[in-house]
Amino acid sequence: MTIKGLSNVRQMPRLGKVRTGVKVPNKNSPGEHPEAVDYFVLSDDIAGLFGEKPKALPIMFPVEDDTKFASQYYKCYSSFRGLVCKGDGENCSRLIDTKTGDFAHRDTLETARRELPCPGRECTMYGQKKCKEVMNLQFLLPSVPGLGVWQLDTGSYHSIVAVNSAVELIRSICGRISMIPLKLTIEPKEVAPDGKKKTVNILQIRADITLAEIQRLGSLPASQVMMPPPDEEKPDLLYPEAEEITEPAAAPVKPPVTGEEIDDPWGKDKKQPPQLVVKPAGTAPVTQPAGQAAPVVTNVKAMRDPATITTLGGLFTSCYEDFNMSRTDVAKEAGFNDPKQLQGSSVKRLQEIWAAISVVRSGQ
Repeated sequence: MTIKGLSNVRQMPRLGKVRTGVKVPNKNSPGEHPEAVDYFVLSDDIAGLFGEKPKALPIMFPVEDDTKFASQYYKCYSSFRGLVCKGDGENCSRLIDTKTGDFAHRDTLETARRELPCPGRECTMYGQKKCKEVMNLQFLLPSVPGLGVWQLDTGSYHSIVAVNSAVELIRSICGRISMIPLKLTIEPKEVAPDGKKKTVNILQIRADITLAEIQRLGSLPASQVMMPPPDEEKPDLLYPEAEEITEPAAAPVKPPVTGEEIDDPWGKDKKQPPQLVVKPAGTAPVTQPAGQAAPVVTNVKAMRDPATITTLGGLFTSCYEDFNMSRTDVAKEAGFNDPKQLQGSSVKRLQEIWAAISVVRSGQ
């Protein structure tokens, strides 16, 4: 038996938020204000997987509907009532004061949510910087433990245009966007909104694989999962206190944890990459799956430069993308039963593991 309207509902959990800014103390007054950074700010539990101040994250979009994984609206927040207006430039859903017909505020006694015309950038709230465009981007992080999506909120016009453009381009190439291995990056871009050139950091969607490989992946079946609705909680880093309908006391946030420091794999002189040994002394050898003969490998070229493997997350991601290996598979190839046992491994050790795996797997 099933329950109509319930038993057929599927939804992925949201594991956390990824941010592109931090809160810093005000110079001349109490409190804090948001400040954009040129790297991704990750939660404490995953910060160590991508190195210090990562500027690229391996991602996948789990569904095809971009209105679900890249929801984008004009949004206006109240410090007391949360999201009070959400529109698309034509229509909006607004929480109003039933007595005055204006936006509901702290002292409003009776409220109602009404469907009204949305003037977009012509709205008085937009002109007062209390309303702005917001994209809620939701994606998978394939190299991170857990099943669910991560959300990144952006109010950058240029980021929204760049993400939408990349999604359309990839979909035009391979027929779909879901479950294609991609990279979410932060990159500088020169803009001139007021006729004066300046450089800002924007989001971009990139792919490390070839056009032919993207087209091949597009022919494979995509997953059939449901995205959760985007978290409508006010993204504090996009709405400074001065831009709200009323001025709240901003809740401080913890500074980002950047993860453990790692040695530069190219060395201080930036000239020579580290020397990698496929089977270093004192480490467990890479084992061949039971029932298969060890391949004879001669002059095998690795699928990517081992020097690019600088984090544990990078190792997991590269093994997944190139050899379809799970985190557990990688750990077992390195002589461990649990992927967590690889945490704390040096950059050199991660590169040695990759080199050994690439020799064995490339010869199968």
